[in-house]
Amino acid sequence: MWSRLSLKALTMLLYLTIYIPLPYLAQGDNITQRSSYIDCQRTPSSCISLSLSRHSLTGTLPSQLGQLTAVTYLYLHYNSLTGTIPSQLGQLTAMTTLYLYYNSLTGTIPSQLGQLTALSHVYLNYNSLTGTIPSQLGQLTALTFLYLNYNSLTGTIPSQLGQLTALKALYLHFNSLTGTIPSQLGQLTALSHVYLYSNSLTGTIPSQLGQLTALSHVYLYSNSLTGTIPSQLGQLTALSHVYLYSNSLTGTIPSQLGQLTALTTLYLYYNSLTGTIPSQLGQLTALSHVFLNYNSLTGTIPSQLGQLTALKALYLHSNSLTGTIPSQLGQLTALSHVYLYSNSLTGTLPSELGQLTALNTL
Repeated sequence: MWSRLSLKALTMLLYLTIYIPLPYLAQGDNITQRSSYIDCQRTPSSCISLSLSRHSLTGTLPSQLGQLTAVTYLYLHYNSLTGTIPSQLGQLTAMTTLYLYYNSLTGTIPSQLGQLTALSHVYLNYNSLTGTIPSQLGQLTALTFLYLNYNSLTGTIPSQLGQLTALKALYLHFNSLTGTIPSQLGQLTALSHVYLYSNSLTGTIPSQLGQLTALSHVYLYSNSLTGTIPSQLGQLTALSHVYLYSNSLTGTIPSQLGQLTALTTLYLYYNSLTGTIPSQLGQLTALSHVFLNYNSLTGTIPSQLGQLTALKALYLHSNSLTGTIPSQLGQLTALSHVYLYSNSLTGTLPSELGQLTALNTL
Protein backbone atom coordinates (compact mmCIF):
# COMPACT_ATOMS: atom_id res chain seq x y z
CA MET A 1 0.00 0.00 0.00
CA TRP A 2 1.03 3.59 -0.53
CA SER A 3 2.58 5.46 2.40
CA ARG A 4 2.32 9.16 3.14
CA LEU A 5 5.48 9.72 1.12
CA SER A 6 4.21 8.01 -2.00
CA LEU A 7 2.87 11.15 -3.65
CA LYS A 8 6.14 12.96 -3.03
CA ALA A 9 7.91 9.96 -4.47
CA LEU A 10 5.98 10.34 -7.70
CA THR A 11 6.83 14.02 -7.97
CA MET A 12 10.50 13.13 -7.71
CA LEU A 13 10.08 11.02 -10.84
CA LEU A 14 8.68 13.83 -12.93
CA TYR A 15 11.72 16.11 -13.34
CA LEU A 16 9.63 18.53 -15.38
CA THR A 17 10.21 17.24 -18.92
CA ILE A 18 13.81 16.04 -18.45
CA TYR A 19 13.83 12.24 -18.35
CA ILE A 20 17.00 11.20 -16.52
CA PRO A 21 17.71 7.72 -15.13
CA LEU A 22 15.76 6.96 -11.98
CA PRO A 23 18.23 6.17 -9.18
CA TYR A 24 15.85 4.37 -6.84
CA LEU A 25 13.12 2.87 -9.03
CA ALA A 26 14.70 0.04 -10.98
CA GLN A 27 13.28 -1.96 -13.82
CA GLY A 28 10.99 -4.69 -12.57
CA ASP A 29 10.18 -2.90 -9.32
CA ASN A 30 6.70 -2.74 -7.91
CA ILE A 31 5.58 0.86 -8.41
CA THR A 32 3.45 0.69 -5.25
CA GLN A 33 5.99 -0.83 -2.87
CA ARG A 34 9.18 0.95 -3.91
CA SER A 35 7.89 4.47 -4.38
CA SER A 36 7.76 5.18 -0.64
CA TYR A 37 11.55 4.87 -0.45
CA ILE A 38 12.26 7.64 -2.91
CA ASP A 39 13.23 11.03 -1.52
CA CYS A 40 11.21 13.99 -2.81
CA GLN A 41 12.45 17.39 -3.88
CA ARG A 42 9.36 18.89 -5.55
CA THR A 43 5.75 19.69 -4.81
CA PRO A 44 2.86 18.23 -6.79
CA SER A 45 2.09 21.60 -8.39
CA SER A 46 5.50 21.57 -10.13
CA CYS A 47 5.03 18.18 -11.76
CA ILE A 48 4.18 18.44 -15.43
CA SER A 49 5.36 15.13 -16.89
CA LEU A 50 5.71 11.54 -15.71
CA SER A 51 7.57 9.16 -18.02
CA LEU A 52 8.02 5.60 -16.78
CA SER A 53 7.45 3.57 -19.92
CA ARG A 54 9.36 0.30 -20.49
CA HIS A 55 10.40 -0.08 -16.86
CA SER A 56 8.79 -3.51 -16.30
CA LEU A 57 6.82 -1.95 -13.44
CA THR A 58 4.19 -3.96 -11.60
CA GLY A 59 1.44 -3.10 -9.15
CA THR A 60 -1.61 -0.89 -9.49
CA LEU A 61 -2.03 2.72 -10.49
CA PRO A 62 -2.39 4.77 -7.29
CA SER A 63 -5.38 7.01 -6.88
CA GLN A 64 -2.99 9.70 -5.61
CA LEU A 65 -1.98 10.35 -9.21
CA GLY A 66 -5.10 12.47 -9.32
CA GLN A 67 -3.37 15.03 -7.06
CA LEU A 68 -0.72 15.84 -9.65
CA THR A 69 -2.91 18.52 -11.16
CA ALA A 70 -0.17 20.09 -13.29
CA VAL A 71 0.70 16.89 -15.15
CA THR A 72 0.32 17.20 -18.92
CA TYR A 73 2.02 13.93 -19.99
CA LEU A 74 1.46 10.58 -18.31
CA TYR A 75 3.59 7.86 -19.92
CA LEU A 76 3.22 4.49 -18.22
CA HIS A 77 3.01 2.28 -21.30
CA TYR A 78 4.89 -0.97 -21.86
CA ASN A 79 4.89 -2.12 -18.25
CA SER A 80 3.10 -4.88 -16.32
CA LEU A 81 0.66 -2.72 -14.37
CA THR A 82 -2.54 -4.35 -13.14
CA GLY A 83 -5.78 -3.27 -11.54
CA THR A 84 -8.11 -0.54 -12.68
CA ILE A 85 -7.63 2.95 -14.09
CA PRO A 86 -8.26 5.30 -11.14
CA SER A 87 -11.24 7.57 -11.61
CA GLN A 88 -9.13 10.28 -9.94
CA LEU A 89 -7.24 10.73 -13.22
CA GLY A 90 -10.29 12.76 -14.20
CA GLN A 91 -8.92 15.53 -11.96
CA LEU A 92 -5.84 16.06 -14.16
CA THR A 93 -7.44 18.76 -16.28
CA ALA A 94 -4.10 19.93 -17.71
CA MET A 95 -3.28 16.51 -19.15
CA THR A 96 -2.89 16.31 -22.91
CA THR A 97 -1.42 12.83 -23.33
CA LEU A 98 -2.41 9.60 -21.56
CA TYR A 99 -0.38 6.53 -22.52
CA LEU A 100 -1.34 3.40 -20.59
CA TYR A 101 -1.10 0.91 -23.44
CA TYR A 102 0.60 -2.48 -23.26
CA ASN A 103 -0.15 -3.23 -19.62
CA SER A 104 -2.53 -5.67 -17.93
CA LEU A 105 -5.11 -3.19 -16.74
CA THR A 106 -8.63 -4.43 -16.03
CA GLY A 107 -11.99 -2.95 -15.16
CA THR A 108 -13.82 -0.21 -17.02
CA ILE A 109 -12.75 3.05 -18.62
CA PRO A 110 -13.64 5.75 -16.06
CA SER A 111 -16.29 8.14 -17.31
CA GLN A 112 -14.38 10.87 -15.44
CA LEU A 113 -11.84 10.92 -18.27
CA GLY A 114 -14.48 12.89 -20.12
CA GLN A 115 -13.59 15.87 -17.92
CA LEU A 116 -10.09 16.13 -19.40
CA THR A 117 -10.91 18.59 -22.14
CA ALA A 118 -7.23 19.25 -22.94
CA LEU A 119 -6.60 15.61 -23.90
CA SER A 120 -5.32 15.11 -27.42
CA HIS A 121 -3.93 11.54 -27.17
CA VAL A 122 -5.59 8.63 -25.32
CA TYR A 123 -3.87 5.26 -25.73
CA LEU A 124 -5.46 2.53 -23.62
CA ASN A 125 -4.94 -0.25 -26.15
CA TYR A 126 -3.48 -3.68 -25.44
CA ASN A 127 -4.94 -4.14 -21.99
CA SER A 128 -7.83 -6.24 -20.64
CA LEU A 129 -10.37 -3.48 -20.15
CA THR A 130 -14.05 -4.41 -20.03
CA GLY A 131 -17.38 -2.64 -19.98
CA THR A 132 -18.59 -0.01 -22.41
CA ILE A 133 -16.97 3.01 -24.03
CA PRO A 134 -18.08 5.99 -21.91
CA SER A 135 -20.23 8.42 -23.84
CA GLN A 136 -18.48 11.18 -21.86
CA LEU A 137 -15.43 10.74 -24.11
CA GLY A 138 -17.45 12.70 -26.65
CA GLN A 139 -16.71 15.81 -24.59
CA LEU A 140 -12.98 15.66 -25.44
CA THR A 141 -13.13 18.05 -28.36
CA ALA A 142 -9.32 18.41 -28.51
CA LEU A 143 -8.83 14.66 -28.96
CA THR A 144 -6.90 13.68 -32.09
CA PHE A 145 -6.01 10.03 -31.35
CA LEU A 146 -8.23 7.52 -29.54
CA TYR A 147 -6.78 4.02 -29.25
CA LEU A 148 -8.97 1.54 -27.36
CA ASN A 149 -8.15 -1.49 -29.50
CA TYR A 150 -7.18 -4.93 -28.24
CA ASN A 151 -9.29 -4.95 -25.11
CA SER A 152 -12.53 -6.73 -24.18
CA LEU A 153 -14.89 -3.78 -24.48
CA THR A 154 -18.59 -4.46 -25.04
CA GLY A 155 -21.69 -2.47 -25.84
CA THR A 156 -22.16 -0.02 -28.67
CA ILE A 157 -20.01 2.72 -30.18
CA PRO A 158 -21.33 5.92 -28.55
CA SER A 159 -22.86 8.34 -31.03
CA GLN A 160 -21.25 11.11 -28.93
CA LEU A 161 -17.90 10.25 -30.51
CA GLY A 162 -19.24 12.15 -33.50
CA GLN A 163 -18.52 15.35 -31.53
CA LEU A 164 -14.75 14.75 -31.67
CA THR A 165 -14.21 17.02 -34.64
CA ALA A 166 -10.41 17.10 -34.20
CA LEU A 167 -10.11 13.30 -34.24
CA LYS A 168 -7.67 11.87 -36.78
CA ALA A 169 -7.52 8.22 -35.74
CA LEU A 170 -10.22 6.03 -34.17
CA TYR A 171 -8.94 2.57 -33.23
CA LEU A 172 -11.61 0.35 -31.69
CA HIS A 173 -10.66 -2.95 -33.32
CA PHE A 174 -10.34 -6.32 -31.60
CA ASN A 175 -12.99 -5.81 -28.96
CA SER A 176 -16.48 -7.27 -28.58
CA LEU A 177 -18.47 -4.22 -29.63
CA THR A 178 -22.02 -4.68 -30.90
CA GLY A 179 -24.71 -2.55 -32.48
CA THR A 180 -24.36 -0.32 -35.51
CA ILE A 181 -21.76 2.13 -36.73
CA PRO A 182 -23.08 5.56 -35.67
CA SER A 183 -23.90 7.83 -38.59
CA GLN A 184 -22.52 10.68 -36.45
CA LEU A 185 -19.00 9.50 -37.27
CA GLY A 186 -19.61 11.20 -40.60
CA GLN A 187 -19.08 14.52 -38.79
CA LEU A 188 -15.41 13.76 -38.08
CA THR A 189 -14.00 15.59 -41.07
CA ALA A 190 -10.39 15.36 -39.80
CA LEU A 191 -10.54 11.56 -39.52
CA SER A 192 -7.94 9.71 -41.60
CA HIS A 193 -7.97 6.25 -39.98
CA VAL A 194 -11.05 4.36 -38.76
CA TYR A 195 -10.34 0.84 -37.50
CA LEU A 196 -13.47 -0.97 -36.32
CA TYR A 197 -12.58 -4.47 -37.48
CA SER A 198 -12.85 -7.73 -35.53
CA ASN A 199 -15.89 -6.79 -33.47
CA SER A 200 -19.51 -7.94 -33.71
CA LEU A 201 -20.94 -4.86 -35.37
CA THR A 202 -24.20 -5.17 -37.29
CA GLY A 203 -26.33 -2.98 -39.52
CA THR A 204 -25.22 -1.08 -42.59
CA ILE A 205 -22.21 1.06 -43.46
CA PRO A 206 -23.43 4.65 -42.96
CA SER A 207 -23.50 6.67 -46.15
CA GLN A 208 -22.36 9.62 -44.02
CA LEU A 209 -18.85 8.18 -44.04
CA GLY A 210 -18.70 9.60 -47.55
CA GLN A 211 -18.30 13.04 -45.96
CA LEU A 212 -14.90 12.14 -44.46
CA THR A 213 -12.74 13.64 -47.16
CA ALA A 214 -9.52 13.15 -45.17
CA LEU A 215 -10.13 9.41 -44.73
CA SER A 216 -7.31 7.22 -46.03
CA HIS A 217 -7.86 3.92 -44.19
CA VAL A 218 -11.25 2.32 -43.55
CA TYR A 219 -11.00 -1.07 -41.84
CA LEU A 220 -14.42 -2.57 -41.14
CA TYR A 221 -13.67 -6.22 -41.81
CA SER A 222 -14.59 -9.25 -39.69
CA ASN A 223 -17.90 -7.94 -38.41
CA SER A 224 -21.50 -8.82 -39.30
CA LEU A 225 -22.29 -5.79 -41.43
CA THR A 226 -25.13 -6.06 -43.94
CA GLY A 227 -26.60 -3.96 -46.70
CA THR A 228 -24.77 -2.41 -49.61
CA ILE A 229 -21.45 -0.62 -50.03
CA PRO A 230 -22.38 3.09 -50.05
CA SER A 231 -21.67 4.75 -53.37
CA GLN A 232 -20.71 7.84 -51.34
CA LEU A 233 -17.38 6.18 -50.53
CA GLY A 234 -16.43 7.15 -54.07
CA GLN A 235 -16.14 10.76 -52.88
CA LEU A 236 -13.20 9.94 -50.59
CA THR A 237 -10.38 10.73 -52.96
CA ALA A 238 -7.74 10.36 -50.21
CA LEU A 239 -8.77 6.76 -49.57
CA SER A 240 -5.90 4.31 -50.01
CA HIS A 241 -7.05 1.21 -48.10
CA VAL A 242 -10.58 -0.26 -48.13
CA TYR A 243 -10.97 -3.39 -46.01
CA LEU A 244 -14.59 -4.56 -45.94
CA TYR A 245 -14.05 -8.31 -46.15
CA SER A 246 -15.63 -11.02 -43.99
CA ASN A 247 -19.00 -9.36 -43.54
CA SER A 248 -22.43 -10.08 -45.04
CA LEU A 249 -22.55 -7.21 -47.53
CA THR A 250 -24.90 -7.51 -50.48
CA GLY A 251 -25.67 -5.61 -53.64
CA THR A 252 -23.23 -4.52 -56.30
CA ILE A 253 -19.75 -3.02 -56.21
CA PRO A 254 -20.34 0.73 -56.72
CA SER A 255 -18.86 2.03 -59.95
CA GLN A 256 -18.03 5.22 -58.01
CA LEU A 257 -15.11 3.38 -56.41
CA GLY A 258 -13.39 3.98 -59.73
CA GLN A 259 -12.93 7.61 -58.65
CA LEU A 260 -10.58 6.63 -55.80
CA THR A 261 -7.34 7.25 -57.65
CA ALA A 262 -5.24 6.98 -54.46
CA LEU A 263 -6.57 3.49 -53.69
CA THR A 264 -3.90 0.80 -53.32
CA THR A 265 -5.83 -1.99 -51.58
CA LEU A 266 -9.41 -3.11 -52.20
CA TYR A 267 -10.48 -6.06 -50.04
CA LEU A 268 -14.15 -6.99 -50.53
CA TYR A 269 -13.87 -10.77 -50.29
CA TYR A 270 -16.02 -13.10 -48.18
CA ASN A 271 -19.26 -11.18 -48.65
CA SER A 272 -22.39 -11.82 -50.73
CA LEU A 273 -21.83 -9.19 -53.42
CA THR A 274 -23.62 -9.64 -56.74
CA GLY A 275 -23.59 -8.03 -60.16
CA THR A 276 -20.61 -7.36 -62.36
CA ILE A 277 -17.10 -6.08 -61.71
CA PRO A 278 -17.24 -2.36 -62.60
CA SER A 279 -15.03 -1.50 -65.56
CA GLN A 280 -14.30 1.80 -63.76
CA LEU A 281 -11.93 -0.07 -61.44
CA GLY A 282 -9.52 0.04 -64.35
CA GLN A 283 -8.97 3.74 -63.60
CA LEU A 284 -7.31 2.95 -60.26
CA THR A 285 -3.72 2.99 -61.48
CA ALA A 286 -2.28 2.96 -57.94
CA LEU A 287 -4.09 -0.27 -57.08
CA SER A 288 -1.78 -3.10 -56.01
CA HIS A 289 -4.20 -5.62 -54.44
CA VAL A 290 -7.74 -6.46 -55.56
CA PHE A 291 -9.48 -9.19 -53.58
CA LEU A 292 -13.07 -9.79 -54.78
CA ASN A 293 -13.09 -13.54 -54.18
CA TYR A 294 -15.79 -15.54 -52.40
CA ASN A 295 -18.73 -13.46 -53.54
CA SER A 296 -21.48 -14.09 -56.11
CA LEU A 297 -20.20 -11.83 -58.87
CA THR A 298 -21.35 -12.48 -62.43
CA GLY A 299 -20.51 -11.21 -65.88
CA THR A 300 -17.10 -11.00 -67.49
CA ILE A 301 -13.70 -9.88 -66.27
CA PRO A 302 -13.39 -6.28 -67.54
CA SER A 303 -10.58 -5.80 -70.04
CA GLN A 304 -9.98 -2.40 -68.37
CA LEU A 305 -8.28 -4.23 -65.49
CA GLY A 306 -5.33 -4.46 -67.86
CA GLN A 307 -4.68 -0.77 -67.13
CA LEU A 308 -3.78 -1.50 -63.49
CA THR A 309 -0.03 -1.51 -64.08
CA ALA A 310 0.79 -1.44 -60.34
CA LEU A 311 -1.33 -4.52 -59.62
CA LYS A 312 0.45 -7.32 -57.77
CA ALA A 313 -2.46 -9.57 -56.73
CA LEU A 314 -5.78 -10.20 -58.48
CA TYR A 315 -8.11 -12.51 -56.55
CA LEU A 316 -11.39 -13.16 -58.39
CA HIS A 317 -11.86 -16.81 -57.52
CA SER A 318 -15.00 -18.48 -56.15
CA ASN A 319 -17.51 -16.31 -57.99
CA SER A 320 -19.77 -16.96 -60.98
CA LEU A 321 -17.78 -15.09 -63.62
CA THR A 322 -18.21 -16.04 -67.27
CA GLY A 323 -16.57 -15.23 -70.58
CA THR A 324 -12.89 -15.35 -71.43
CA ILE A 325 -9.74 -14.26 -69.66
CA PRO A 326 -8.87 -10.83 -71.11
CA SER A 327 -5.59 -10.78 -73.02
CA GLN A 328 -5.03 -7.28 -71.57
CA LEU A 329 -4.04 -8.89 -68.27
CA GLY A 330 -0.74 -9.58 -70.00
CA GLN A 331 0.09 -5.89 -69.56
CA LEU A 332 0.23 -6.19 -65.77
CA THR A 333 3.97 -6.72 -65.48
CA ALA A 334 3.97 -6.32 -61.67
CA LEU A 335 1.41 -9.09 -61.22
CA SER A 336 2.61 -11.99 -59.06
CA HIS A 337 -0.67 -13.70 -58.06
CA VAL A 338 -3.71 -14.34 -60.29
CA TYR A 339 -6.52 -16.44 -58.79
CA LEU A 340 -9.39 -17.02 -61.20
CA TYR A 341 -10.45 -20.53 -60.21
CA SER A 342 -13.96 -21.70 -59.27
CA ASN A 343 -15.72 -19.59 -61.88
CA SER A 344 -17.36 -20.43 -65.22
CA LEU A 345 -14.71 -18.95 -67.49
CA THR A 346 -14.37 -20.24 -71.04
CA GLY A 347 -11.97 -19.86 -73.94
CA THR A 348 -8.24 -20.33 -74.06
CA LEU A 349 -5.46 -19.15 -71.80
CA PRO A 350 -4.12 -15.92 -73.38
CA SER A 351 -0.57 -16.23 -74.62
CA GLU A 352 -0.01 -12.67 -73.39
CA LEU A 353 0.14 -14.01 -69.85
CA GLY A 354 3.60 -15.28 -70.77
CA GLN A 355 4.77 -11.66 -70.52
CA LEU A 356 4.13 -11.60 -66.77
CA THR A 357 7.67 -12.28 -65.60
CA ALA A 358 6.78 -11.56 -61.95
CA LEU A 359 3.97 -14.13 -61.95
CA ASN A 360 4.44 -17.01 -59.53
CA THR A 361 0.84 -18.19 -58.95
CA LEU A 362 -1.80 -18.69 -61.67
